[in-house]
Amino acid sequence: LTSGRPCIRYASLPSGFFLELGAGKDAYLMQGRPDVNFGRGPDLLAGSNRGTGELQSVIGGFPLDSLPPDATILYAELAIHISEAPNGYPDKLRAYHLIQPWAEASITYTSGQALWGDPLGEGRITPQYDWMTFDVTSLVQGWLDGSIPRYGIGIRNDDPMNRTQFIRFDAHEVPYTGPKLRVHYQVATGPVIYLPLMTAP
Repeated sequence: LTSGRPCIRYASLPSGFFLELGAGKDAYLMQGRPDVNFGRGPDLLAGSNRGTGELQSVIGGFPLDSLPPDATILYAELAIHISEAPNGYPDKLRAYHLIQPWAEASITYTSGQALWGDPLGEGRITPQYDWMTFDVTSLVQGWLDGSIPRYGIGIRNDDPMNRTQFIRFDAHEVPYTGPKLRVHYQVATGPVIYLPLMTAP
């Protein structure tokens, strides 16, 4: 209080721009059915299960042309919506850089094992237990400046000893809650302005 009156403090907004981009393709890969394609459905799976073996998800097709080519990525995260966690939450889901092209309608566990590149951020669950996010800042900057091919992001269990936990996520076919790439960036020229969060078509 100041002179008997409440003192109001305003939090400063972070500088730069914020953009949210939806995925254009995704699929999950099942070790127990290695030659079956699980693209173009409403679900993604990641983790492990005794009946199915390892479960992996691959996500891509983000419209990065919405970002200016001279942008500096301050922070970027992949956010995927949790629809079910039947046996609890796996401790070690991690994002990976994908290093080869793939097709949603044909990728399988067998063909998908050649996709995995460098590890990125470990999964973090939001306080409401409804979204899992992964830090992919370095990957998105590489996509933007052309040093890394834009093949997408993979999600898999980083703990091979955990064979009983997996999570079901919403795929991009599910409106509003499909995978999202959330980007906070700055540009080198022009004034800094603030924009509300928006989703690319």
